[in-house]
Amino acid sequence: MSAMSAPVYARSLLNAVSRRKSRFAVTPKSDSSSPDTLFGTFRIHLFFLVLFGGSLASSFYFGHSHPAMTVWASLALAITAAPIIAWRWTVRQEKRTTQPALGGR
Repeated sequence: MSAMSAPVYARSLLNAVSRRKSRFAVTPKSDSSSPDTLFGTFRIHLFFLVLFGGSLASSFYFGHSHPAMTVWASLALAITAAPIIAWRWTVRQEKRTTQPALGGR
């Protein structure tokens, strides 16, 4: 779980180093919460996906694709993408269970 929240911890570290005030938001529950969105909820994860993907792509472009670094960047990509993939899978499953069967009686 802590590996999946690493982008959030990294963002907090950057805020602390740059002496910016970190915000703490209490997550509303049930009907008072807003729905999750890709760019709203997972914007930090998307930033790190671009960062890790760019580093992986540039390592191949510049010829520095050592296997250990490739594995590290690939694992970082997978761990960072995991919450987004899990969220999309959950949304898809909820849509499937709430839609009525088409054409069936």
